[in-house]
Amino acid sequence: MERKHNMKPMLALLVIVLSLSLAACADDEINDLAKQHTGPYNIGNDVQFGGSLGLGGDNVFAMGILQVPVPSNLVRLSSYVSSLAGATQIRMGLYRDNAGTPANRVVGTPPKPIAVGLNSFNVPPTPLPAGGYWIAILVNGSINIRADVGGTQGPTKFFSHTFGDPWPSTFLPHSTLNNDPINLYMTVYP
Repeated sequence: MERKHNMKPMLALLVIVLSLSLAACADDEINDLAKQHTGPYNIGNDVQFGGSLGLGGDNVFAMGILQVPVPSNLVRLSSYVSSLAGATQIRMGLYRDNAGTPANRVVGTPPKPIAVGLNSFNVPPTPLPAGGYWIAILVNGSINIRADVGGTQGPTKFFSHTFGDPWPSTFLPHSTLNNDPINLYMTVYP
């Protein structure tokens, strides 16, 4: 007696397994990004550019956009300053992106003395969902910040904000300075 197998249940099971495997592929790519980093890592322009961009005038607020690929925890904001021209204090902040425009504030630091070279602010661990963020630098005078002059990764946005005033909770009307990426970055951990 010959035995016949009904293949329909096996095919249905195979289709379900393949569907689940394909759905998991996208999650695996995101998980692979997170697994690449077991400790803190930088997002943004953390290697000093050779050029510099002048941020002139008192109370200059400049921002560059960054992408957080996987949910992370923010622990530090940093910038490279190439020279000072009257500025003595610096503050840094982070805002959520809303369709290519800075939106709600995530964190803002208190002021500290500015230095030529690396300026970093440790912040309390702050959860960041994956997505776009605008990192901000606010100074109380003119500076030159390290930049990739002629670069195309921008935009860099700016506006005036009185240095001693509290950080705005949402971003105010702004201008696009140019597409030169500036040396601003954040340190996160998964």
